[in-house]
Amino acid sequence: MSTIIENDLKELKDLINLKFQQMDSRFDHMEAKIDKLEANYISLDKTVTKIEAKIDTMKPVFDKIPELSEKIGEYKNWKQISIILLTGFLTSVFWAFRNTPNF
Repeated sequence: MSTIIENDLKELKDLINLKFQQMDSRFDHMEAKIDKLEANYISLDKTVTKIEAKIDTMKPVFDKIPELSEKIGEYKNWKQISIILLTGFLTSVFWAFRNTPNF
């Protein structure tokens, strides 16, 4: 009977060892995934840093937008002025062609 118990104990021991090996394999797999995620995080962090640097270089341009909109507000009649100038130019061209004789 002791051989049966010894065989059962050996079988249990092998089963326990197998489960521990499976758990170790899973932990190794999870650690590899975590390492990959950390590498992706570092890459994203570098990308965000580059984007922030670009935004910082563009900040003076963004700060000028209110000044430019204020200047446009001062020249709010620019459309009317351009239409008047265009109309005057076209009228003078047609007036010049009006006086030429027909061939």
